[in-house]
Amino acid sequence: MTMRSLRNVLTAVLATLAGGLAACTEQGPPTFQGWVEAESPSPPAQSLHRGAGVVLVVEDREEVRVLACRMLEALGYQALAAANGAEALAVARRHEHSIPLVLTDVIMPGMNGRQLADQLQRDYPGMRAVFMSGYSDRVLTNTGTLDSRTPYLKKPFTMSQLADILRRVTETGQ
Repeated sequence: MTMRSLRNVLTAVLATLAGGLAACTEQGPPTFQGWVEAESPSPPAQSLHRGAGVVLVVEDREEVRVLACRMLEALGYQALAAANGAEALAVARRHEHSIPLVLTDVIMPGMNGRQLADQLQRDYPGMRAVFMSGYSDRVLTNTGTLDSRTPYLKKPFTMSQLADILRRVTETGQ
């Protein structure tokens, strides 16, 4: 695992605990400092909104994809994983039952998340999409990648944030 991958995994794990990670690389080998906010811990998975059904997770960074799938499974969903748009389309075609929701990174090599969601929604009407990115929603809306009504999850995200957006999308359709 590369230092960058390790940092990404630690950042994602600490984010689920309402914490964070800082890296210092100015002098000598990189050092990391992690913290967890004691005042606002994430609720245990059992107290969060429980879901059911299948979610297709599309993320080019393996450590983020694996963590998102584990979070979804802890929330009661069946997670299918794909590393890019082409792989996601193939997974969807091979899956025997409907896939009601795709959780996709916005910025990926090849087909971006918006293009993927548009294609999946043409092929599977009724499929809903939630977008995730390390970029701010303001950057993504200003560039025209997403509009302000698009369900969006800023990375890194907590399990509580994931549960909330999935509940909102599945209950209200937005």
